[in-house]
Amino acid sequence: MDKIVLFCKSFSGDISRAIALANSYSKFCIDKSLLFYFSVPNEDLALFSREIKPLDSRIRLLTDEDILGRNLKDSWHSQQIVKYEFFKQKLCENYFWLDSDFIFIKEFCANDFFAYNNVPYFVCSSFGFDVVSRFAQKRALGPNYDAMVNQVRSAVLQIQKTFNRSGPVLSFGAPAIWNCKILMEMDNWLTKKNTSFDWLISKIPFELNWYGEFALSVNIMPIVPHHGYGFRITTNEQAQLLSNMGINSSILASYGYLCICIASKWNNIKTSDWLPIQI
Repeated sequence: MDKIVLFCKSFSGDISRAIALANSYSKFCIDKSLLFYFSVPNEDLALFSREIKPLDSRIRLLTDEDILGRNLKDSWHSQQIVKYEFFKQKLCENYFWLDSDFIFIKEFCANDFFAYNNVPYFVCSSFGFDVVSRFAQKRALGPNYDAMVNQVRSAVLQIQKTFNRSGPVLSFGAPAIWNCKILMEMDNWLTKKNTSFDWLISKIPFELNWYGEFALSVNIMPIVPHHGYGFRITTNEQAQLLSNMGINSSILASYGYLCICIASKWNNIKTSDWLPIQI
């Protein structure tokens, strides 16, 4: 069983983004033993076998159906279930999961995900702390933005209260490092409550906060906070603002970011504009 692997849930609609992600992994992952698993619907397996697998010998393909043990229509909801259920494959002790719209921007290896020994970092930050992103998104979305943020904040605060935690509202990625021991304990907790992860996210669809708040509530391993591995570029306005400030992928890498998310919603930003020149 591997100490840690990378994991991405993808599908045919994100094939171009998945190719960019896989290429950036092949370029920047200097750890020859750090595998990257992609999970896709069975109907997309041939496409990913042709377009993704040949890009690097360390890439492995799984199907959503194999992970879930059943057929499930691909959706935002089902994607969260696949991310959660992956731990049951017993392929690793931890997994660093990210979505298809991320690209790596600096060299990395397995040790970058661990604070010490076998203790992985815990991705955790104050909710909405990125002032630049919030400013640009508000300019792009107008009054709808504040309403959306307040709705999300209310939902994640409800998750927080489920575990009787007081204090600041937190975000837990993405990308995130999930520990399989914590996930196993979470699965036992769900079983005792006669419910499932599927049911949790059908009520409040934020898998990161369900995992993060549960991890904080149990005493399984030390919590060593990490501000986050990924920088999100969400709107055209944000991308332009960053460019005007002279901020590019090299600058972000120098501040400790491992990857950039070129979010596919609300923009027409070209991933190639933010790829490091050397790729």
